[in-house]
Amino acid sequence: MKSSFILFIFIIVGLHSCVPLDQSTSAVSIEDNGSIAFEDQVYENNIRTVQLYPFSNTTNDNIQPAVLPMNQANRLRLEFDDLIGDYQDYYVKIIHCSADWKSSKLNEMEYLNDFNEFPIQQYELSFNTRVPFVHYQFSVPRVKMSGNYMLFVYRDRDEEAVVLSRRFMVYDNVINIDADVVLASGVAERRQNQQIDFDILYPSNAINDPDRDIKVVLRQNQRWDNAITNLKPTMIREAERVLEYRHFNFENN
Repeated sequence: MKSSFILFIFIIVGLHSCVPLDQSTSAVSIEDNGSIAFEDQVYENNIRTVQLYPFSNTTNDNIQPAVLPMNQANRLRLEFDDLIGDYQDYYVKIIHCSADWKSSKLNEMEYLNDFNEFPIQQYELSFNTRVPFVHYQFSVPRVKMSGNYMLFVYRDRDEEAVVLSRRFMVYDNVINIDADVVLASGVAERRQNQQIDFDILYPSNAINDPDRDIKVVLRQNQRWDNAITNLKPTMIREAERVLEYRHFNFENN
Protein backbone atom coordinates (compact mmCIF):
# COMPACT_ATOMS: atom_id res chain seq x y z
CA MET A 1 0.00 0.00 0.00
CA LYS A 2 1.31 3.42 -0.86
CA SER A 3 1.48 6.11 1.80
CA SER A 4 1.77 9.83 1.26
CA PHE A 5 4.81 11.81 2.30
CA ILE A 6 5.77 15.35 3.13
CA LEU A 7 9.20 16.68 2.18
CA PHE A 8 10.50 19.66 4.12
CA ILE A 9 13.70 21.49 3.20
CA PHE A 10 15.19 23.78 5.82
CA ILE A 11 17.77 26.37 4.76
CA ILE A 12 19.74 27.70 7.70
CA VAL A 13 20.84 31.24 6.98
CA GLY A 14 22.77 31.80 10.21
CA LEU A 15 21.09 33.33 13.24
CA HIS A 16 22.82 36.46 14.42
CA SER A 17 23.96 36.88 17.99
CA CYS A 18 21.46 38.44 20.35
CA VAL A 19 20.53 38.69 24.01
CA PRO A 20 17.10 37.13 24.74
CA LEU A 21 14.62 39.00 26.88
CA ASP A 22 13.40 37.08 29.93
CA GLN A 23 9.68 37.83 29.86
CA SER A 24 8.49 34.86 31.90
CA THR A 25 6.71 35.26 35.21
CA SER A 26 8.14 32.12 36.85
CA ALA A 27 11.56 31.43 38.29
CA VAL A 28 12.29 28.73 35.69
CA SER A 29 11.54 29.45 32.04
CA ILE A 30 10.42 26.76 29.63
CA GLU A 31 13.77 26.88 27.83
CA ASP A 32 15.62 26.14 31.09
CA ASN A 33 13.30 23.40 32.31
CA GLY A 34 15.08 20.12 31.62
CA SER A 35 11.91 18.07 32.07
CA ILE A 36 10.20 19.80 29.12
CA ALA A 37 10.89 18.23 25.70
CA PHE A 38 11.04 20.25 22.49
CA GLU A 39 8.75 17.80 20.71
CA ASP A 40 5.05 16.94 20.44
CA GLN A 41 4.15 15.86 23.95
CA VAL A 42 1.25 15.68 26.40
CA TYR A 43 2.26 15.88 30.07
CA GLU A 44 -1.04 15.20 31.85
CA ASN A 45 -3.50 12.32 31.40
CA ASN A 46 -6.47 14.67 31.54
CA ILE A 47 -5.35 16.46 28.35
CA ARG A 48 -6.79 14.72 25.28
CA THR A 49 -7.45 15.15 21.54
CA VAL A 50 -4.71 17.71 20.89
CA GLN A 51 -4.80 19.15 17.36
CA LEU A 52 -2.75 21.91 15.71
CA TYR A 53 -3.57 22.66 12.09
CA PRO A 54 -3.96 25.48 9.51
CA PHE A 55 -7.50 26.76 9.83
CA SER A 56 -9.29 27.69 6.60
CA ASN A 57 -12.84 26.68 7.60
CA THR A 58 -12.91 23.62 5.33
CA THR A 59 -13.81 20.02 6.11
CA ASN A 60 -10.30 18.54 6.17
CA ASP A 61 -8.51 21.32 8.04
CA ASN A 62 -7.74 19.27 11.15
CA ILE A 63 -5.85 16.54 9.27
CA GLN A 64 -3.40 18.97 7.69
CA PRO A 65 0.15 19.34 9.07
CA ALA A 66 1.01 22.34 11.23
CA VAL A 67 2.88 24.08 8.43
CA LEU A 68 2.17 27.53 6.98
CA PRO A 69 3.78 29.84 4.40
CA MET A 70 4.87 33.21 5.74
CA ASN A 71 2.45 35.32 3.69
CA GLN A 72 -0.66 33.16 4.09
CA ALA A 73 -3.69 34.88 5.57
CA ASN A 74 -4.86 31.74 7.42
CA ARG A 75 -3.63 30.98 10.90
CA LEU A 76 -2.94 27.86 12.92
CA ARG A 77 -5.59 26.68 15.33
CA LEU A 78 -4.88 24.73 18.52
CA GLU A 79 -7.62 22.58 20.04
CA PHE A 80 -7.62 20.21 23.00
CA ASP A 81 -9.93 18.73 25.64
CA ASP A 82 -9.38 18.80 29.40
CA LEU A 83 -11.11 16.00 31.33
CA ILE A 84 -10.89 17.90 34.60
CA GLY A 85 -14.28 19.30 33.59
CA ASP A 86 -13.83 22.76 35.10
CA TYR A 87 -12.35 25.78 33.39
CA GLN A 88 -8.59 26.13 33.85
CA ASP A 89 -6.49 29.24 33.29
CA TYR A 90 -4.21 28.21 30.37
CA TYR A 91 -1.56 30.26 28.61
CA VAL A 92 0.53 29.75 25.45
CA LYS A 93 4.19 30.53 24.87
CA ILE A 94 5.95 30.29 21.49
CA ILE A 95 9.67 29.63 21.09
CA HIS A 96 11.67 29.95 17.87
CA CYS A 97 13.88 26.90 17.28
CA SER A 98 16.93 25.93 15.25
CA ALA A 99 16.86 23.18 12.61
CA ASP A 100 17.52 20.53 15.29
CA TRP A 101 14.57 21.71 17.44
CA LYS A 102 16.46 23.50 20.16
CA SER A 103 15.75 27.02 21.35
CA SER A 104 17.44 29.49 18.98
CA LYS A 105 17.71 32.00 21.87
CA LEU A 106 16.42 34.74 19.62
CA ASN A 107 14.94 37.78 21.27
CA GLU A 108 11.19 37.19 21.37
CA MET A 109 10.54 40.60 19.83
CA GLU A 110 12.38 39.45 16.71
CA TYR A 111 9.77 36.79 15.86
CA LEU A 112 6.61 37.97 17.67
CA ASN A 113 4.57 41.15 17.57
CA ASP A 114 3.21 40.77 21.10
CA PHE A 115 4.30 39.85 24.61
CA ASN A 116 5.03 36.13 24.64
CA GLU A 117 2.27 34.96 26.96
CA PHE A 118 -1.09 34.43 25.28
CA PRO A 119 -4.19 33.52 27.33
CA ILE A 120 -6.52 30.83 25.97
CA GLN A 121 -9.88 32.56 26.25
CA GLN A 122 -12.06 30.48 23.95
CA TYR A 123 -13.53 27.39 25.60
CA GLU A 124 -16.73 25.35 25.74
CA LEU A 125 -18.04 23.20 28.59
CA SER A 126 -19.38 19.76 27.74
CA PHE A 127 -23.10 19.15 28.19
CA ASN A 128 -24.81 15.89 29.11
CA THR A 129 -21.71 13.74 28.48
CA ARG A 130 -20.70 10.63 30.44
CA VAL A 131 -17.30 12.19 31.14
CA PRO A 132 -17.34 15.98 31.67
CA PHE A 133 -14.67 17.96 29.83
CA VAL A 134 -13.77 21.43 28.64
CA HIS A 135 -12.91 22.00 24.99
CA TYR A 136 -10.33 24.76 24.38
CA GLN A 137 -9.51 26.61 21.16
CA PHE A 138 -6.69 29.03 20.45
CA SER A 139 -5.74 30.95 17.32
CA VAL A 140 -1.95 30.98 17.10
CA PRO A 141 -0.59 34.51 16.55
CA ARG A 142 1.33 35.19 13.37
CA VAL A 143 5.10 35.22 13.58
CA LYS A 144 7.47 37.69 11.94
CA MET A 145 10.01 35.25 10.52
CA SER A 146 10.10 31.77 9.01
CA GLY A 147 11.51 28.78 10.87
CA ASN A 148 10.74 26.03 13.36
CA TYR A 149 8.58 26.86 16.37
CA MET A 150 7.49 25.19 19.59
CA LEU A 151 4.14 25.98 21.15
CA PHE A 152 3.78 25.32 24.89
CA VAL A 153 0.56 25.39 26.92
CA TYR A 154 0.87 25.86 30.69
CA ARG A 155 -1.47 26.47 33.61
CA ASP A 156 -1.89 29.56 35.82
CA ARG A 157 0.99 31.50 34.25
CA ASP A 158 3.41 28.95 35.71
CA GLU A 159 5.87 27.88 33.02
CA GLU A 160 6.79 24.83 35.07
CA ALA A 161 3.18 23.60 34.80
CA VAL A 162 3.34 22.72 31.08
CA VAL A 163 0.49 20.45 29.98
CA LEU A 164 1.30 20.03 26.28
CA SER A 165 3.71 21.06 23.54
CA ARG A 166 3.44 21.04 19.76
CA ARG A 167 5.78 21.75 16.86
CA PHE A 168 4.88 23.95 13.92
CA MET A 169 6.74 25.39 10.94
CA VAL A 170 6.55 28.59 8.91
CA TYR A 171 8.35 28.71 5.58
CA ASP A 172 9.41 30.94 2.68
CA ASN A 173 9.39 29.47 -0.82
CA VAL A 174 12.92 30.45 -1.86
CA ILE A 175 13.90 27.19 -3.63
CA ASN A 176 12.18 24.54 -5.76
CA ILE A 177 11.93 20.83 -5.08
CA ASP A 178 11.49 18.18 -7.77
CA ALA A 179 10.59 14.91 -6.00
CA ASP A 180 9.63 11.41 -7.12
CA VAL A 181 8.22 8.53 -5.08
CA VAL A 182 9.58 5.28 -6.52
CA LEU A 183 9.91 1.64 -5.54
CA ALA A 184 12.62 0.85 -3.02
CA SER A 185 15.94 -0.15 -4.56
CA GLY A 186 16.07 -3.40 -2.55
CA VAL A 187 14.01 -6.37 -3.75
CA ALA A 188 12.90 -7.39 -0.24
CA GLU A 189 11.91 -3.82 0.62
CA ARG A 190 9.77 -3.12 -2.45
CA ARG A 191 6.59 -4.55 -0.95
CA GLN A 192 6.58 -2.21 2.04
CA ASN A 193 8.95 0.73 1.43
CA GLN A 194 8.88 3.80 -0.74
CA GLN A 195 11.99 5.61 -1.89
CA ILE A 196 12.03 9.41 -2.16
CA ASP A 197 14.37 10.72 -4.86
CA PHE A 198 14.51 14.48 -5.20
CA ASP A 199 16.41 17.47 -6.51
CA ILE A 200 16.79 20.89 -4.91
CA LEU A 201 16.85 23.71 -7.46
CA TYR A 202 18.17 27.08 -6.31
CA PRO A 203 18.45 29.27 -9.45
CA SER A 204 18.32 32.57 -7.53
CA ASN A 205 20.12 31.64 -4.33
CA ALA A 206 23.73 31.11 -3.36
CA ILE A 207 24.44 27.89 -1.45
CA ASN A 208 28.15 27.83 -0.71
CA ASP A 209 28.23 24.78 1.56
CA PRO A 210 25.29 22.38 1.01
CA ASP A 211 26.39 20.06 3.83
CA ARG A 212 26.12 22.93 6.30
CA ASP A 213 23.44 25.17 4.79
CA ILE A 214 20.84 22.58 3.76
CA LYS A 215 18.96 20.52 6.34
CA VAL A 216 16.67 17.85 4.86
CA VAL A 217 13.84 16.17 6.76
CA LEU A 218 11.70 13.40 5.26
CA ARG A 219 8.47 12.77 7.15
CA GLN A 220 5.90 10.03 6.64
CA ASN A 221 2.66 11.97 6.80
CA GLN A 222 2.82 13.96 10.06
CA ARG A 223 5.06 11.61 12.04
CA TRP A 224 8.26 12.73 13.76
CA ASP A 225 9.18 9.41 15.41
CA ASN A 226 10.55 7.90 12.18
CA ALA A 227 11.66 11.09 10.38
CA ILE A 228 14.75 10.77 8.16
CA THR A 229 17.26 13.56 8.73
CA ASN A 230 20.78 14.59 7.76
CA LEU A 231 20.62 13.40 4.15
CA LYS A 232 23.53 14.73 2.10
CA PRO A 233 23.41 15.40 -1.67
CA THR A 234 24.75 12.60 -3.84
CA MET A 235 25.68 15.06 -6.59
CA ILE A 236 26.18 18.83 -6.75
CA ARG A 237 25.59 20.36 -10.19
CA GLU A 238 26.91 23.79 -9.36
CA ALA A 239 26.69 25.22 -12.88
CA GLU A 240 22.97 24.39 -12.99
CA ARG A 241 22.43 25.19 -9.30
CA VAL A 242 20.95 21.77 -8.58
CA LEU A 243 21.52 19.37 -5.68
CA GLU A 244 20.68 15.73 -6.39
CA TYR A 245 19.59 13.25 -3.73
CA ARG A 246 19.72 9.74 -5.23
CA HIS A 247 20.63 7.32 -2.43
CA PHE A 248 21.08 3.58 -2.86
CA ASN A 249 21.52 2.20 0.68
CA PHE A 250 17.96 2.88 1.87
CA GLU A 251 18.86 6.25 3.43
CA ASN A 252 15.80 7.79 1.72
CA ASN A 253 13.39 4.87 2.26
